[in-house]
Amino acid sequence: MRFRVNKLSLIALLALGLIDLGRGGFHWLAPDSGAGVVAGMNLSFPNARDVVFLLALDGISQIFWGIAYIFFVFRAKQLVPFALGTEVLRGLMILATEYSLKPPVTPVPGRFMHMATTLVCGAALVLCMAPSGKHET
Repeated sequence: MRFRVNKLSLIALLALGLIDLGRGGFHWLAPDSGAGVVAGMNLSFPNARDVVFLLALDGISQIFWGIAYIFFVFRAKQLVPFALGTEVLRGLMILATEYSLKPPVTPVPGRFMHMATTLVCGAALVLCMAPSGKHET
């Protein structure tokens, strides 16, 4: 099967890359990594610094995914369908963990963003798999 990159897939991945850069930068640089300010978590317990640390690590990962996605859009378009597919898989795994496997005590602030990202990237991936109208052998 051949994939064809289209404008929607490029826009979706570029938007996701920019969101990941912003969100990751916030998690990495914010004093509480967003745990208290955004998620409303109680950070008065002894291991609270561990939560802040883990969110900062997640932020670093998001920064690098954001850079990679933006690079794919502008310099390696052939990797866009792969990136969309991995994002759909990641989103499904996050949602399964959040709602079934290991649901958190406090609702996750990004839960609706996880759903939206998974759906948009899934739609963009399906469009990448649509036939181009040319006969392929």
